[in-house]
Amino acid sequence: MAAAGAAIAAHVPQLQAAKAPPGFSVQAEGAGKQKDLPQQQQITSIYDVFSRRRRGLILGVVCVSQFLNPFSSSIILPSLKLLQSVFNTSTVVGAAIVACYYLPLGVASLLWGPACDMWGRKATYLASTALYAAATVGCIFPVNISMLLAFRALQGVALGAYRGAGVGAIADIYPPQQRGLAIGIVMVSTLVGPVIGPVLGGFLAEAYGWRAPFIALLAFSRRLTSS
Repeated sequence: MAAAGAAIAAHVPQLQAAKAPPGFSVQAEGAGKQKDLPQQQQITSIYDVFSRRRRGLILGVVCVSQFLNPFSSSIILPSLKLLQSVFNTSTVVGAAIVACYYLPLGVASLLWGPACDMWGRKATYLASTALYAAATVGCIFPVNISMLLAFRALQGVALGAYRGAGVGAIADIYPPQQRGLAIGIVMVSTLVGPVIGPVLGGFLAEAYGWRAPFIALLAFSRRLTSS
């Protein structure tokens, strides 16, 4: 038994040499792979495609878009009574101006997700922002309350794209160790919208009329498109 083991041990180097190509060392190759692996990961990492400045710009666009979601709803709250008197409607119909915005917003989020996968997040952002701007123009010049409700619903459909596309864009450009901070910054912008919206909306409606809050929303969407 001992003699057989000694014979096998003696032939192992010969077997390794026979299997390996000329000039090839298994140990050297393993060491080379371990040495080159961090450099390959650094070069081929998807998170290195974007510079720090580019990441900050995308993060800013996502923050503005997430801010616009609650801001678009809360900015018209001070104008509800004024809208009721202008269009001669009841309180229930006035409350529907807010409700008809949120329902399409939630449903459309399910449809914009596959659109992001098919056409990309940037194209989806631009298309939804253009749709939102067109709907906001319709809210500025409605013929009757039904037209205003329809365009408010269309605003919700357009802004539904920002929910999935925004978080997805953050996950695409930030590595896991930095992603939490970036998402936290985005979430802060969603909390700022409901705070600023009623204050700004009340001032604009009192000073310039009920159309002024919608004009402000149009300006925000124009800023988002230019970014």
